[in-house]
Amino acid sequence: MCGRYILREVTEQDVLRLASFSDEELHLNRYGDIHPSETGLVLTGSGGKFAARAMRWGFPAARKGQLLINARAETVFARPSFAASAEKRRCVVPAAGFYEWDAKKTKVTYFLPDRRTIYMAGIYNMFGEEERFVILTTAANASVADVHDRMPVILNEAEAADWVFDESRAAALLRKTGPALMAERPREEYRQLTLF
Repeated sequence: MCGRYILREVTEQDVLRLASFSDEELHLNRYGDIHPSETGLVLTGSGGKFAARAMRWGFPAARKGQLLINARAETVFARPSFAASAEKRRCVVPAAGFYEWDAKKTKVTYFLPDRRTIYMAGIYNMFGEEERFVILTTAANASVADVHDRMPVILNEAEAADWVFDESRAAALLRKTGPALMAERPREEYRQLTLF
């Protein structure tokens, strides 16, 4: 699962380097944690070119007030809620890192050790007059499995283009094992005990 991720200015810079065009009001003027229902940055594509877009995170769920924020990679092409988007509206969600919480409710930050931007596979759809996205997840690899059993589907730049533009490669990318990630846990804070 991916329930929160990090957007930094350098993430936006990496996205703008890849994109041929972008939304007029793309610059979010807000960096840091992106929560479900908030606006994030995504890469969509048309005619073999990336477009940088601002979209809201989460598809409205059948139960009012709830959001679908993740879709399982193993079933995304079969589930009625996601199948049409998986076939026709694939996107990439860039992030500096993402969070998971361990059994003790400690927040663990995951990031790539050799790259400043993670590209997560996503899909999007129109709801009313607003486009929204979800992040695809897969079984956790060894670098995440001790904290959570799911992780985002992570792509490199070449795979990001294949995911968005190449229908024949898209399903195969969802079966790949994700890269090894670095985990960062908060430092323990110690209080000095006194006897008086």
